[in-house]
Amino acid sequence: MRVTNLELISADENEKPTLQKMEGVLNRATHLPTSVNSSFPKLVGANGETFEIPMSVVRVLQLAVDYMIQGKAFIGLIPYDQPLVIQEAADFLNVPKAFLTQLLETDELPFVEFGTRKFVRFGDLLAYQNRTNQARLQALAEMAELSQETGTYGNSIWQ
Repeated sequence: MRVTNLELISADENEKPTLQKMEGVLNRATHLPTSVNSSFPKLVGANGETFEIPMSVVRVLQLAVDYMIQGKAFIGLIPYDQPLVIQEAADFLNVPKAFLTQLLETDELPFVEFGTRKFVRFGDLLAYQNRTNQARLQALAEMAELSQETGTYGNSIWQ
């Protein structure tokens, strides 16, 4: 599944009451004690077969239902190990393809090659994004601390 071909899924207005009921059931499920006797939401098949929905699936359903209730389109799921071509990876990070290529060449972002094409795993993109976000937040915190120490925090050069 290519990232650029993901289907946007949104709820019709007439589905919202059912989604709100689902939200209540799913939210109660995550607050249940984890004892053996706990009852989790169940799925009922067309033949009447029932089974409990695993908590990991309940959490995914919670996210989907929450987005749909808010009227947001739900993008779908991307497997963690999904390989993306370079342009798709650059689009995900919102950077130029040349910048992403430089990240690959400097080993800041792992990739695999199949023939002449390079691919980046979606999970590696998420890890890179998290690292850069953490570094950015750390740099901002250090700048704010330095500004407070020097007494320039909140003072504008235009005053």
